[in-house]
Amino acid sequence: MGVRHYGHGMMVHRQIVVRIDTDVDAAARARQVTEGLLELRVIVDRPGPELPYGPGPAAADHLEPGEQWVDHEDNGVDIVAERSAYHAFTNWARPNCDRCGSQPDRETMQSAFEAWLGGPEPTVACRECDWTARAGDWPAPWPFAVGAPAVLFQNWPALDPQLLNDVRAAIGGRTRIIRVVI
Repeated sequence: MGVRHYGHGMMVHRQIVVRIDTDVDAAARARQVTEGLLELRVIVDRPGPELPYGPGPAAADHLEPGEQWVDHEDNGVDIVAERSAYHAFTNWARPNCDRCGSQPDRETMQSAFEAWLGGPEPTVACRECDWTARAGDWPAPWPFAVGAPAVLFQNWPALDPQLLNDVRAAIGGRTRIIRVVI
């Protein structure tokens, strides 16, 4: 398991949909998601070591309203079956308690992330009101997650929420959307 990095030193926009439940055949689910995106023509096969899928002819049809498609050499998609960690890098922000709105301290969340990297998803308790939830269920605008499978849209404009919801449904279970701007 590892943390995945993509990009070539330029600003990178990444949207990741990752399943955070562990009770799934991630490889089979990844194949199903891949087949679905290929069938919709959102992606096409592309030989290459970093991003095995390129934008398909229907990619621009699945952007958030008002977004424009811009072709870049490193626009692409990776569909990952191995358990990996995903986070918003420098955009990361501590989550807010779902009950009282307070934020856990940075050390608490760092410990939760490190524990999750090495094992099952931990629970985190609010220090103000004792609300408790699994780390992946804490509301956060820029969350982190550990799981599989994951679909990584690399250097794509903001995706239409319906496509993101369709990908989440195809992946199944509990999912997180991680947005990254580097």
